Amino acid sequence: MVQSKVNTASRLIKPHPDWDAAGWSDVSAEIHGLSRAYLEAEGEDPKAVAQWFKAENTGIAVTDNPEFERRWLIRLLETDMPFPKVQLLDFDSYVRMSLTEQAAIECVYHALESAGPPPHRAGPDAARLAKAWLRGFECLQNSA
Repeated sequence: MVQSKVNTASRLIKPHPDWDAAGWSDVSAEIHGLSRAYLEAEGEDPKAVAQWFKAENTGIAVTDNPEFERRWLIRLLETDMPFPKVQLLDFDSYVRMSLTEQAAIECVYHALESAGPPPHRAGPDAARLAKAWLRGFECLQNSA
């Protein structure tokens, strides 16, 4: 059995003064438990977060909502050009590309179902997906 540990890191981002307030969603704020006032007070400078992202992420980044994440990631990374060479991949596609057996893929989605609803926060969401993928990888290794 594979012994793996999932490490995640995330940042709260203070809205940049140039970002259009019309892009703010009260519905999303409620889902994520983050008010604009809280982000203004507690969030980090977007340029600093963009620099951190570029230092930490090379190659690919995997998400369960690439269209939404791509839009916000571009907005963030525009604060510290140039853009990094990071490919944003859909989690479902990544699972099917990286795990070749149907039983392993089923292990991933069983692990996701067992984990309960998404927490809607970057770090815990990333950990949830990574742990599910690792479970699929373990199933693949055990079937070999």
